[in-house]
Amino acid sequence: MKMLVIKFGRSVSVLAILLAVIPLFEHAQAAASYALPTKPGIWLSPDPRRKLSDAHTMELVQSLQRITGFRQLGFTENGLLMNESPCSSAEGAVEARQVLERARQSGHVFIIEDYSGSDEVHFGQLDEGTNYEDTRTGIRLLIWRVRLDFADFHDMEAAQDVRASFDCGFTALHELLHGLGHTDSLQEDSIGEIEEILNRARTELQLPLRDSYFGELVPISTRMISLRLRFLPQPSTQAAQAAQSARALGSAPPLKRKAKYLFFLLPHSYRPMLTVSGLVRIGCGPQR
Repeated sequence: MKMLVIKFGRSVSVLAILLAVIPLFEHAQAAASYALPTKPGIWLSPDPRRKLSDAHTMELVQSLQRITGFRQLGFTENGLLMNESPCSSAEGAVEARQVLERARQSGHVFIIEDYSGSDEVHFGQLDEGTNYEDTRTGIRLLIWRVRLDFADFHDMEAAQDVRASFDCGFTALHELLHGLGHTDSLQEDSIGEIEEILNRARTELQLPLRDSYFGELVPISTRMISLRLRFLPQPSTQAAQAAQSARALGSAPPLKRKAKYLFFLLPHSYRPMLTVSGLVRIGCGPQR
């Protein structure tokens, strides 16, 4: 966790000032040309280097509208995410709406940054967080930076329903959940707390469920490797009813569903941030 203090009071020691300022010197220089949000909520980055293009902003808004059912959701001119009206109960996923509203009402600042084409971010990532304090105004905030690589979503190979289940909107919700204190899996046989929450939203939307948190790295040439993420399609209503009837009779055969996969190419030199039993975690939130 980083600390950013604006205008130190006289009671702050020289050593404390140095410890706070030195790690943030480059960040402070870059931030000098723009103002950080000082109101809790979900914001577009004001940093010219990380500002979302109009196309990427629209892509994110349309995805969040589809997932949550908030059809009037959008960003204001100054970059704050707002929701102008409630949605129909038949639209979107209740679980997703709850995640988004928890983030908006959390008292934290979430800044969405564009890392398209970056070697540092694959799909999405949350930084370690910054404790912001302005001693002139008394404002204290916890700032999270949500990094999205929109190019990765365009470059991946997957069926249309898998793309709808793993797009910039779902990835943004994943990173927001990190900021709300939820965690990913550290075990190969678990998808983790965050993806369990998002799978409930996918179930409401009748989208494929993420069946593995860690991706499998598959070498395909001397220069490239492929990352493979596994999803399971929703069972059909008829199949689910048949399985329920079988369980009621005491003979419940396993409900077989053919897995679907998302494929993403990586350079052979790629070094994953975290691995478990030869599997790889793509994108990392804050380590707790």
